[in-house]
Formats: sequence, C-alpha cells, structure tokens
Amino acid sequence: MALPERALRIPESIASELARVLEDAIIYGEIEPGTRLREEEVSVRYGVSRSPVREAFRLLERDGLAIRATRRGFKVSEVGRRDLREVYSCRVALEGLAAEQAAAARTQAQVAAMRRLLADMGAAKAARDARAYFAHNVALTGLIYEATGNETLQRLLSRIEKQARRYRFMAYVTRPALIAQSETGNRRIIDAIADGKPETARDITEGLIRTSWKAIDAHLESAGFDE
Repeated sequence: MALPERALRIPESIASELARVLEDAIIYGEIEPGTRLREEEVSVRYGVSRSPVREAFRLLERDGLAIRATRRGFKVSEVGRRDLREVYSCRVALEGLAAEQAAAARTQAQVAAMRRLLADMGAAKAARDARAYFAHNVALTGLIYEATGNETLQRLLSRIEKQARRYRFMAYVTRPALIAQSETGNRRIIDAIADGKPETARDITEGLIRTSWKAIDAHLESAGFDE
C-alpha cells in the first residue's frame, strides 16, 4: 500500500486527523478500492501508536470508506454500480431537500460565501485543475448543508457524503465535460437559493446529481463493473 506524503495536523485528535489523511488518499484514488489497511504499516509511516490507527480505521468504516475483512482487519471499500446506485439514490433525495431548505433559510453572508467558492471553482476549471475544482465544489456543498439550519438533515448527509466524494472525483477525472456542467448547474442552484426559490433549487440540484450519476455509471460499466 503506497501511503500519501502528507503531514498530520497537530494538536487535532490523532485518530481523526489520521482518518482525514487516509480518507483523502482513498477519495483521490491514491489508495485503491479493496486495499488492505495494515495497522503496522500506517503506525510506522505516521509515527503513531496502533491505538489511534485502529480508531482511524473505525472512523473510515463509519463513513463507508472501509469495511472489516473477516480475521484480516480492515480494507478499503470497493466501488461499483450497485454501491453507486445506493449512494446516489440517497444523495438525490437528501441534497435536493438540502437545496430546498437552504433557499428558505439562507443568510446573505452565506450566499456571498457560496458565490466566492463558485468563483474559485471557475478559476480551477480555467486552469484545468480537476482536484482544485473538486475541493471547492465539496466546500460549496458543505455551505449549502449549513445554510439549511437543519442539523438532522446535516447528520444524514454526513453519513453518505464521503462515500459520494469518491464517485464525484471519479466523475471529474473520467468525464472532464462534467466540470463545465457542474459549474453551470451550481451557479443556477446558488441563484435559486439567493432568490429564495426552494422548488427551483431542489429541482436543479436533483437534475445535476442525476446527470453525474448517469455519467459515472456509464464509466463503471465500460470499465467492466457488474451490477
């Protein structure tokens, strides 16, 4: 397993910070699906004891990025068309609801922050930097969740959001045209939220996610992934 060259941010919780580093590596494909996560290797690489490593693995499991392998510890969760369908069917419904509620509850400061991130996304698109575009897009999504003011909805979204990130990044890398569609769609979503149009914000969000879902599914099918 090739571990990423990233420094841990201290004094954050060692386990949660270690989970963040591994999570990024999984989402960006640096640690491939199905890879066994070895306690000793991670412990030595980052200079921490095995206790926080085990806790980090449990955090990855909680977020759907790792699974327990019988008598063999943990391994990175696989990707596939069935998993995509399960994650994205939830994402369509929950993120549509989030956009709807954000349009009803947003503040002007939140809208301004969303527009700044949208500008950052545009700059990343112009630079053809899919990774930077993705990072700004994830941050924008987080602002929309926050703007709902609905803590229960935010908790539900947090349980699938990291699983979805693997597919979202995959979409931008394998289907670059989706970046332009994403930028246009997100601009329309932010406009609807700013204008206080809940139904419009929900409809655009659901449509944008369905478009991404279809593209990722086509990629997985062409790569030989079964249902």
